[in-house]
Amino acid sequence: MSRRVVWKVSHAAAAGAQPEKTSDTLDKIAEYIPGEIIALWAALAAAAQLAPSESHLVLLWVAAGVGLVLTPLYVYARIKKEDKDLNRDKSFPYNEVILSTVSFAFWVFAIGGPFAKLDWYHTAYGSFALLIWSAISGFIPKL
Repeated sequence: MSRRVVWKVSHAAAAGAQPEKTSDTLDKIAEYIPGEIIALWAALAAAAQLAPSESHLVLLWVAAGVGLVLTPLYVYARIKKEDKDLNRDKSFPYNEVILSTVSFAFWVFAIGGPFAKLDWYHTAYGSFALLIWSAISGFIPKL
């Protein structure tokens, strides 16, 4: 699946090339979910369970930090490769990079991870936050 949100018909499409379908709200929501990084985080969180209890929480925070750093890098690199392969718009993908990173944070919060160790946290809070974020993220206009 492409990570680039298509906002309007490109100049190439206007010049006679095959136009890309403009991303609708559901497409945008799906494109903002960094599934590969969430999977990496889940694997790191599972590996952290094997650590001694005194380092378990630290490893969960490290895994979340790694995901927050890797998400914008991964999304940017993936979009740039797609843009090159498809000869697309080469503008910086602000929406995709920023909103994917925020989405990653919401997914970690929803799954629990290091937040589950906080006294005030409950999985219902994470689930509500993720569902609300997912519902509104597709409506955020181009930055």
